[in-house]
Amino acid sequence: MEHCGKESANKHAPLLLQGVLEGVDDSKNHGDVELKQACVYGIAQITRQAPHVLATHAKGVLGCLANIVQVGAANEDEVSLVENAVSALASMVVFKKAPFAKALGDAELAGVKEFVLNNFPLREDETEAHLCHENLADMVEIGEYCVVGDEERVVRTMKIMTGVLMAVEEGDSLAAPSTCAR
Repeated sequence: MEHCGKESANKHAPLLLQGVLEGVDDSKNHGDVELKQACVYGIAQITRQAPHVLATHAKGVLGCLANIVQVGAANEDEVSLVENAVSALASMVVFKKAPFAKALGDAELAGVKEFVLNNFPLREDETEAHLCHENLADMVEIGEYCVVGDEERVVRTMKIMTGVLMAVEEGDSLAAPSTCAR
């Protein structure tokens, strides 16, 4: 789905959605963290490539992803799961052109944005880190309240950006050079 284009995504997303919804359900995934992580990643891809397929399930999926992030990583094996859930949440409702932002009320959306940003920077999945940190830079540039609205938010945003830049200097690919230059 990720590399096959919109036409293929629209064709296969409904079938993929059935699988990812089952895979994130702890009563059906038999505690398989890798399966759950792959399914969370699948949710992010459906959100980005064929969001209309997810529309009737969006509220439930948002709750599921938020729960994954809130519970957190019990061990190192779960860090990628949590970060993928953060990225999927951001793609669904936080970033510019997020397809499900309007599904939430203003207060609920503001809360989700804070929740997501409090879990940045991402470090495990370089592709997701690049995407999220680039979108964070976009949010700064357009002056979104949740990143630059007051001193507390500016400080948080600066800590995130500093963490990303320091990691990049140490050789971790958490952001593209063009994002770092911004």
